[in-house]
Amino acid sequence: MADLAIINVYKPPNKPTKQLCELLLSIHKKHIKDSKVVVMGDFNIDWNKETPDKNRLHKLMVQQLDYKQVVTDPTNDYGSTIDLIFTNIDNFQCGTLETYFSDHKAIWISLSQ
Repeated sequence: MADLAIINVYKPPNKPTKQLCELLLSIHKKHIKDSKVVVMGDFNIDWNKETPDKNRLHKLMVQQLDYKQVVTDPTNDYGSTIDLIFTNIDNFQCGTLETYFSDHKAIWISLSQ
């Protein structure tokens, strides 16, 4: 496998998505280049709802940087999918795990060669 970059994200609910996207784009341009990438974490943007924040993140990560968002199950006890995994890797498995001590589920990804 080529170089692998793993980026962990936490965006507080009250911080602008525009700021997050600018930071992710800057990291990509400076450090990622042609690497295999996993960007994962608590984005506090529900991937299942059409909102300006989701559309902004989709435009950057999926349309511009050509990553796919691979979490399909709800990631918290309220039914939303706000913990996300973006990757440009084709061979993987991923999912969620119950944590019992938080209203968030754990998200995971396993990469295959």
